[in-house]
Amino acid sequence: MWAKARIGEDAWWHRGEVILTIAEPTVELLRLADGDVPIMGKVYYRMFRIQEQLSDVTFVPSLSARERSAVVQIHKDRWNYLHSDYHAAGYCIDPELHQHIQHVDAEVMTGFRAVIARHYHDKPASSSKTMVQFMAYKNSRGVFSEAGIFEQAKDMPAHEWWELYGADIPEIQRVAMKVLSKRSSACSVERLWSLFGLVWPDVRGSLGPKKARDLVLAGSNTRLKNKLLSMDYEATMRSHLSEPDTSDDEEEA
Repeated sequence: MWAKARIGEDAWWHRGEVILTIAEPTVELLRLADGDVPIMGKVYYRMFRIQEQLSDVTFVPSLSARERSAVVQIHKDRWNYLHSDYHAAGYCIDPELHQHIQHVDAEVMTGFRAVIARHYHDKPASSSKTMVQFMAYKNSRGVFSEAGIFEQAKDMPAHEWWELYGADIPEIQRVAMKVLSKRSSACSVERLWSLFGLVWPDVRGSLGPKKARDLVLAGSNTRLKNKLLSMDYEATMRSHLSEPDTSDDEEEA
């Protein structure tokens, strides 16, 4: 009876709509993280934008000042729990966010320097070079002055962009590729555990760890193969492996 009464109340539905609207930006980020493309460089800025949106009084105007403050605080607490120096470093060197002025944010730059120091803990000279190279990147000097180079960052993963264009500044290229290729969630690991659960349930306790690993590896590779085929990569892969067609040359001879 209680549920029936609630469902018939307009206020109950309105409250549900408010909750969905508030949660939508965060859910979008979670869905983005629940994929195969690394987004380490995007998380910091996305979380910052969500906080700005929640703080804006024009966003869900029906919220009272006390309720909005509580929602913003929940978001801040979650970000304080999730945040790491790698998020800050990724934000600094993600080419898609090149035009952002990260250097004015002390927290971002502190995290970036911490990651640099961690990667070159035994090479202080390389650490210093990395910071100099970062300024060349931010000020669009050298290869980064080429027209349209940062537009291409919208069409490829950030670590692949650095692999393509960062050869002239190898110290920061190394850091960028390591940071930006990291997954920002444990979804890929959880999928493997889920596959382990299907392959090695309690009723198959005698299967043994080696056999279970082999079956999970086979299942994971099969899943990857099917995904690649569904993305029409098969023709591209075969073109690199097949022998060149010389039939026309033979006929001309």
